[in-house]
Amino acid sequence: MVGFYGFGKVGFKAATTAVLIEGFIFLVLALTGVRFVVAKLIPEPVKLATPAAIGAFLAHLGLQTAEGIGLVVGDTATAVTLGGCPSEDRTELVALTDACFDNGGFDCIGGGIYTCDNTANSIMTDPKTWVGILGMIIIAVLLAYKKNYAFVVGIGFISIISWFRNTDVSKSVCTFL
Repeated sequence: MVGFYGFGKVGFKAATTAVLIEGFIFLVLALTGVRFVVAKLIPEPVKLATPAAIGAFLAHLGLQTAEGIGLVVGDTATAVTLGGCPSEDRTELVALTDACFDNGGFDCIGGGIYTCDNTANSIMTDPKTWVGILGMIIIAVLLAYKKNYAFVVGIGFISIISWFRNTDVSKSVCTFL
């Protein structure tokens, strides 16, 4: 609703107000029992598939470039491709608006989406990507052993090794943040 970097047709205050009103509506539906009736109308396969779809979407967000580990980057042909390249080998993808086109590229809106097309040898060389993969492996192994603390240990370990300054890992993580 708010749009890319807040440049949408709806302002931030209006969108926040809409979310507040939505919260009140859901509260009323829950208190009156209407929410339960509506939930009973949803078919069982849809109830089972929805969490998996949301999980896949969140996994994709965590793997992509803007807010994740950079394992998945943008691609003009296939929408996503393998990434993990350092910042000097990235080519940013921008929205080609009329203002961008008319002004020779000075009013283009970037969104943190990039490709790793500068060098073929730079794919999967960013330390931040490998640290993220290591964290996922730690969590996956602990989950395989049915440990309840898997996420805490994985995130804690990655936080500790990223804490030290002036290393390739901390420089890439700090640059990323």
